[in-house]
Amino acid sequence: IATFGANNYTTINGNLTIIGTGISDLTPLASLTTINGNLAVGSHALVFNNTLTSFNGLHNIATVTGFAYFGCFESLYSLVGLGSLETVDGDLTFRHLWNLLSLSGLSSNLTEVGGSLSVVHLQDALSLIGLESITTVGGDVILDDFPNVSSLAALGNLSSVGGDFVIEDFGFYLQNLDGLGGLTSIGGNLAIDNIDGLEELTGLTGLTSIGGLRIEGNGWLTG
Repeated sequence: IATFGANNYTTINGNLTIIGTGISDLTPLASLTTINGNLAVGSHALVFNNTLTSFNGLHNIATVTGFAYFGCFESLYSLVGLGSLETVDGDLTFRHLWNLLSLSGLSSNLTEVGGSLSVVHLQDALSLIGLESITTVGGDVILDDFPNVSSLAALGNLSSVGGDFVIEDFGFYLQNLDGLGGLTSIGGNLAIDNIDGLEELTGLTGLTSIGGLRIEGNGWLTG
């Protein structure tokens, strides 16, 4: 990374992939502003990095024309370093980020995701803070495996989902869907599955268009 960073590139016309269990410093990449391709930081294969504590070094990247993937880190506590990200034309994925308490640090200028938004297996997260600016997702929204999250309020500005919206495997702390009051349109299915504490579906009153509905395995929800 240091050798590559010494070139002080601002734009990559292609993909940038950063994988390695021993990577602890991304600051040599601080000159980068644009990725005309995919950005992948971390493993897809459950090989965890426990040395990187911050995404600092990516803090000037504003545009990713492909997908942006961040996964399999054990020592991150926030998304500090992603504060300039304004455009992701493809999918945006956060996956298997142990010890991450929230999505704080994600850019407040990121209002649209062109592809799907997947935030999955963040078992230590206490909230979804950091997603407040997102209003539109062109593909699916998948929120999966949040045993400690009690509110969807961080999604209060989300108004349109082009594909499916999947909320599943939350714990006993999430009792309603009140944070989704701004959601008006889901192009695909709304799936609400395996939320142990869900007692009511309040929060969906603004929804005017939906492709389908599935509600399964929610412990306290009754007819």
